[in-house]
Amino acid sequence: MFTRFDAAPLVGAVAGAAAGAARSTARTVTSVYGSTRRVRNVARNALTGGQHWTAGQRVHVALRRAEGEAGPLARKVAWELLEHPDVVTAYWDEGLSRLVITAVEDAATDRVTERAAELAARFGLSEGADPVAQEATHPGDPGEVRATAAAILLDAAGAAGALTGRSLVLPPTSRVVTATVTLLRENPRFRALLQQRFGRSGTEIVLAAANAAAHGAGQTPLALVLDGVLRGAQLTEAVSRAAAFDALHDDLVLERRTSLPYPADTRPPLRVTPAQEYASHASTGSLAGAAAALLVTHDATDAAEAVLAGSPKAARYGPAAFNATLGTFLAHSRILVRSGERLRQLEIADALVLHADALRSRRPTAGHDSDGLPDDPVDPFAEAVLDAARRAGLHVVIVGGSDLKDITRLADEVAPSGKTLTEVVRALQDDAHVVVTVARLSESGEGHVAAGLPAGDVAIALTDGRTAVSWGADVLAPGGLADVWRLLTAIPAARRVGRRSQTLARAGAALSGLLVARGGQAPRRPGLWALTRHAPVNIAAANALLAGWLEATRVARATPPPPRLHIPWHALEPEEARDRLGPTGPDEEPRGIALLADRSRQQAAHLARHPLLTPARWTWQATGAVRRELDDPLTPVLATGAVASALLGSLIDALLVVGAMDLNAVTGGLQRLRAEQALARLAARQQPKARRREGRTRTVTVDAARLRPGDEITLGAGDVVPADARLLDIEGLEVDESALTGESLPVTKAPDATPGAPVAQRAGMVFEGTTVVAGNATALVVATGEQTEAGRAVTLAARTPPPAGVQARLQELTRKALP
Repeated sequence: MFTRFDAAPLVGAVAGAAAGAARSTARTVTSVYGSTRRVRNVARNALTGGQHWTAGQRVHVALRRAEGEAGPLARKVAWELLEHPDVVTAYWDEGLSRLVITAVEDAATDRVTERAAELAARFGLSEGADPVAQEATHPGDPGEVRATAAAILLDAAGAAGALTGRSLVLPPTSRVVTATVTLLRENPRFRALLQQRFGRSGTEIVLAAANAAAHGAGQTPLALVLDGVLRGAQLTEAVSRAAAFDALHDDLVLERRTSLPYPADTRPPLRVTPAQEYASHASTGSLAGAAAALLVTHDATDAAEAVLAGSPKAARYGPAAFNATLGTFLAHSRILVRSGERLRQLEIADALVLHADALRSRRPTAGHDSDGLPDDPVDPFAEAVLDAARRAGLHVVIVGGSDLKDITRLADEVAPSGKTLTEVVRALQDDAHVVVTVARLSESGEGHVAAGLPAGDVAIALTDGRTAVSWGADVLAPGGLADVWRLLTAIPAARRVGRRSQTLARAGAALSGLLVARGGQAPRRPGLWALTRHAPVNIAAANALLAGWLEATRVARATPPPPRLHIPWHALEPEEARDRLGPTGPDEEPRGIALLADRSRQQAAHLARHPLLTPARWTWQATGAVRRELDDPLTPVLATGAVASALLGSLIDALLVVGAMDLNAVTGGLQRLRAEQALARLAARQQPKARRREGRTRTVTVDAARLRPGDEITLGAGDVVPADARLLDIEGLEVDESALTGESLPVTKAPDATPGAPVAQRAGMVFEGTTVVAGNATALVVATGEQTEAGRAVTLAARTPPPAGVQARLQELTRKALP
């Protein structure tokens, strides 16, 4: 007999999946079409090489005046241009210093541009941007795209020439030529001199041409291939950045929105990055090594090889790859990076100055009034930003915000009320701090905030809402503090990439120097290919490229923390709190594609826990533990020594070093793994539970980690409170809060509102980690996990307080005595 099978749920799931797939496909096609159109606009602007920016129906015409400001006359040009039948809108954007025009169709942009040029000439204006303001480039300027693409073509031509010369057995040029070009190219001082003469884009093209010619004639194509890979990532970033401006144009460039120009004489000079400092020292060391080799061997080729052995390519390639990949991701996330050079200063940033307006939540706009309940005064991502700054080791200073005491106490310092943003930033910079400034400007763009924001070494402007747009900022964050969180999480990763790249550069230089010192190539063994003298430098550079790409990818994949509400729940009546959050109800079942994905994840997790896969699972965990043990400062030193021994022919010594290092890592990794598993078992046994109400009468027991704001829970004597909650109904409730407030006696609770009361006197609240001594209650969950009062206390306790008093004075004396 056949069992009756109800196919309705399966048919519904398949139908929902099909509908979801159709919607997803439509969104994907729309997104791909939009991205393709924006990239095409970037390519068109780059290939035409004109002075104006064009994207679809929009045109930005650059105008300047020989003497005085171009604004008054440019506005007259805009008024005259509005009479043209092909023009929809035209106005002068003060911040961009461009005449912004919208045509009726794409084909009319050329006619409109010609008419604008005629009118500008009539009013005494000339086309083109101000050549003096080199840093105030247009956000859609394709100059970097052109320069990077030209450099890639030069690298390709040089590599093709090198391979052709090898295939035809032509004699290569002297290594002295390649060494000279490499030494000058990697020297920061020489680059700075070229930038003063040719500009940034011109310098890159000049150096790329010289590098391609030297390596092509010297028949060393690998160096050009590595350079081409890096420039490919930089080209992707440049195109993505220009396309991001195209995507954000209609939100940022509006006639009714205040636009602030690039400030003159406000930006601090660029600080020397660790990569530049290392390159400067490496150049000096290379010259010293070349002089020593010349004195000993009297051979210019050996001296040139010594210069190539000390090349700091790895120290430059790693951070460059990281910044290029990160910039591409930021552009895809609709974060507009105005200055890539300034963004690279994040690696050395050690202070964060936040204006209080950036921490405040955005008020409801007219026509979107709230429900009459108290508004959240603090941005939901404010604590996430402060936590990211703490993890990055930044000294956090908040300017203003006397009404935000709930959030300002998380900062290291609150600036006095009489100090402006500029004064606070300059004082930190005078103390040798590299400062990141974050601010949200007013709609008018007036006040000290607009003047102080660009004073930071890295300036981040929040452009959510209709705030003024400061084109002098280095990053425009339309997503508000969520975008700032993403940028701050990149700081530790940038530092790791810098340190790892310098370690690789030192290892490559040491091994290449060893090969130069011993003369000739490394001894060749059967089955192994011979290493040239500078091969370790190229291998180190390739590893640095990979490390930079991997770290930037991890930053891109990081999941933002959930937003935290800062509503004073204790000041609300129970019904007001319930209305604010609303009932969450039982966990909703996913539908469509989400249902299939959820079921697939469940099946995969169930399969991974199968007993037959226990050895594979344990091996994977042990491998991760051993890898973490190898993440030690001595590992690169020992590995470099082992490779050096092998290059010198002492293979047994190299194996002994590697064997001892691996044995120590395996032993430590297994011990670590056993300790972590034991700790996980203990934590699983102590996982707190909660009784969550579903409906009027039904109550289910769930893990406390599954609670979310809006859930209603029941509490009884002996229970540990699983989350911060607002009391709704009570019956003789007494709670032991000694773990949180230090109160030795049980606290009697009541559901009444207690506005303005401190934590210890909030009778209408119960807090995570406290214990119910007597009575029963029903409560509404308002915060869980790290967002509870207990979680915030742990965060505050984890902060390292700044040195003060005698300790600060001793540190200052130590820095002066032992620089």
